[in-house]
Order: sequence, then C-alpha cells, then structure tokens
Amino acid sequence: TVVTASRMKDSYRYIPNTSFGTGERIEYRVQYGFINAAEAKVEVGNQVVRVNNRPCYRVNVTGRTVGAFDLVSRVRDQWRSYIDTSAILPQMFQQNIEENKFRKQETLTFNHGSDVVYQENKGEKKSFKVPDNVHDVVSGYYFLRTLDFDRFSDGQLVEVPTFFSGEVYPMRVRYRGKETIKTKFGKIRVIKL
Repeated sequence: TVVTASRMKDSYRYIPNTSFGTGERIEYRVQYGFINAAEAKVEVGNQVVRVNNRPCYRVNVTGRTVGAFDLVSRVRDQWRSYIDTSAILPQMFQQNIEENKFRKQETLTFNHGSDVVYQENKGEKKSFKVPDNVHDVVSGYYFLRTLDFDRFSDGQLVEVPTFFSGEVYPMRVRYRGKETIKTKFGKIRVIKL
C-alpha cells in the first residue's frame, strides 16, 4: 500500500507514554540562600478533556514569587497546555503572565493537519506556518519525558521544534547518561539531561 503525503497529514503520530498520566503533581521551591524566593506547581488534571475533538491531558504550570522576593519582583505566571493523549502534541496553549507591571495573555490553537498555529492576544488574531509536530514549551517538556533514553548515546542532542511568542525555537536537550544520586528520599536512579 502506498501512503501519499496528504493522506499522512490526515492522521496523527502515536507516541507510547508510560512516563506520566492524569493526576500527576510536582511542586518546586526556589531558594536564595536560606530565603524562599519562589514556588512552582506542575499539575496534570485528574480528567482527560477534549480539545479540537481530541482527548487531551490538561497540564497547568504556575509560578509565583513569595516572601520578600514578592515585594521586590512580583511574579504570577500561569501556563496551560492541552496535550493530545496519543500523539503527545499540543492542541491548545494558554498563558497568563503577570511580572511586575508586565502583562500578557495569549491563546494558541494548533492545527497539526495543516501545520498552522493560530494566536489570539488581546483580541488580535494571527496565524503562523509551523513545522510538523511542533510543540509549545509545556508539551515539549512532556514529549521529552516519553523518549526511551536507553536508545541514546552519551552527548546526543535532542531537538524539539517549539512555538513561543510568534516564533519557532528549537528546544534542545543534551543526553548526558545515567547516574544514581542520593536524596533525602534515598538513592534514586536518574537520567542526566
């Protein structure tokens, strides 16, 4: 059977995923010396939702300054990505940025069939031609988590096309092997990136 390029664009890729799922929650605390400076939360919603008629994980990423740092440089940022559960591609991305007096609210809608991203910012709408299987900054991180790093050699570079602020950037990560580290939870085997 011969598959034409136009026929291939009608279907999505399939990425096996055993690295994350609904209900996952990760919290970070940023310290400057002994002072808490900021906190961040990354949460995968408890339910799969539909966006662009596709089942998606809803991933919320929030970041904020705390304590004395909040008085000097107030940050209240939120990013939300709706990531296709089988293709591990974004269907929609929203960001609400509040950093001191700077404000930005933006929604991106991805059409992977035609490789176009639609951007809406303050009522203004634009469209951008993008590479095949392009990501937003959040979905790109989750896609990287699905890779089988046993198949990578030390020093190998992974590049993921990522759309951000009206441009495509190559999100680059270099694989540096595996290691076992000591933590307050005991020894943990890790991948170095």
